[in-house]
Amino acid sequence: MSDAPGIGVMLAAPVEIKVGKTVWTVSPPDQDAKARLEKLAARAALEEVRRLKGTLDADAYAEAFRAAMDALPSYRTWGAGWQRVVFDPANAHLFLWSLLQAAHPDAAEEDVAKLHADAPEEVAAAYAQLLPDFFRLLLTPVLPRLDPAARQTVEAAVADLHRRLAPSPTSSPTSATCT
Repeated sequence: MSDAPGIGVMLAAPVEIKVGKTVWTVSPPDQDAKARLEKLAARAALEEVRRLKGTLDADAYAEAFRAAMDALPSYRTWGAGWQRVVFDPANAHLFLWSLLQAAHPDAAEEDVAKLHADAPEEVAAAYAQLLPDFFRLLLTPVLPRLDPAARQTVEAAVADLHRRLAPSPTSSPTSATCT
């Protein structure tokens, strides 16, 4: 049994980000957001394969798509596929999207990616309020089962994610960051 506080204890109320006339409600990460992030990671992986359609012959495409379908279980939280997608800098907006979907179920990926890119300080401030250390909390039951090398790899990936969530270097020194 872990001494770490439960997710319910760690979470805050939703945070709003206003960009222009649009107000985005960023919900705290919960089990639903976790499930949404898993689905978004799997979706991103399938989209990678779908982009190959027309560039591969029909048999090669069918084989690639079948392999992607077979790999879907690896897109569960902390699975190899999940880590590959979630920790890819090109997909940094997916975590934000999983938090926005509770209040904005019809938000388009392009809108979320634009919010993530255009308002990094606001996003980082929202994360700082919502994520006391959500990824490390998720790791609590997993880390003890990992060998030291795997533990270092996962901890480095989480540290890198935290660096990417921080505001850009051009931001004010008083801006909030995710720790």
